[in-house]
Amino acid sequence: MQDLYNSVIKVFSHLIKYYNDAMILCHSWGLNGHKRKYRWMTRHLTNWKLWFQCELMDKYRMPASDAVETMRYSAGSFAEHLSQWDNFLKENINALAEAEKQFINMTGFENCIVKEAVCCLLKDYEKTGRYFRRFEENGWNLVDIHMVDDLLHEKIKAKEESEGVAR
Repeated sequence: MQDLYNSVIKVFSHLIKYYNDAMILCHSWGLNGHKRKYRWMTRHLTNWKLWFQCELMDKYRMPASDAVETMRYSAGSFAEHLSQWDNFLKENINALAEAEKQFINMTGFENCIVKEAVCCLLKDYEKTGRYFRRFEENGWNLVDIHMVDDLLHEKIKAKEESEGVAR
């Protein structure tokens, strides 16, 4: 059981690191909506990781192992970012889906946190694909990119306010 929990914790650590790096990149490009979305996801991933670490100790009396990710995420442009992000999300969704299968095989039950994380990542995957296709069709028009980004900023800000964490 410890190996399964640690594998999910490792995926969460990897996701947290890359979401944080993507947040910084989008901020440097002036894309505050995407920056805010990645910050929002980083916060949720951090909470899920902590939940997993605590659950492993509480239910199974085993300490969690937290491998620190040494690689950094980077992209030279927003177009490159969306393309790379699509693949990154696919890999991590598959890793969490595999872990969910193992939870069901070992316990007979789904793990609600893994399921919630996969749902959030699938939503991000869906949106990333839509953004990429839209911007590609528009020739990466900066006005369109910033218009979409402004709408995303307002949407995530409203989510944060409803959660009581808006800044």
